[in-house]
Amino acid sequence: MIPNPGPESSLQRWEFYFESEQPTESEQAYLDWTINTLIPEDTALYENVQHGLRSQGYSQGRFVINRNRPEWSEHHVHQFQKLVTTQFGEIHDTCKTPEDLFRPLSTFGRSAPVRTKTWPLWSSEDTNE
Repeated sequence: MIPNPGPESSLQRWEFYFESEQPTESEQAYLDWTINTLIPEDTALYENVQHGLRSQGYSQGRFVINRNRPEWSEHHVHQFQKLVTTQFGEIHDTCKTPEDLFRPLSTFGRSAPVRTKTWPLWSSEDTNE
């Protein structure tokens, strides 16, 4: 378990898994790119977003919603988070011990769910969550 450092800070933990103990050449290239490029870029982005959320000029909520420029909106991120939360809730309801959370879905008497749904390009429900 990773302790929460507090309400004004966060902790990133990255784990990488490969089929063998030593990564292949392409896996190592991916690992190097992730560590040297992706993580620093994402970290800077997260930090700037947190600064912006605390500024006086921002009052929208945690998702960017732009009715005029839907390609900039994060409605799809919100919908994905709702789906994940729902799925974890369904699994959590069937767990009897903490170890059950780490069992494969197939051991709960069903296979991994496959759902298809079309979401609206923008929804007013998404703006305040």
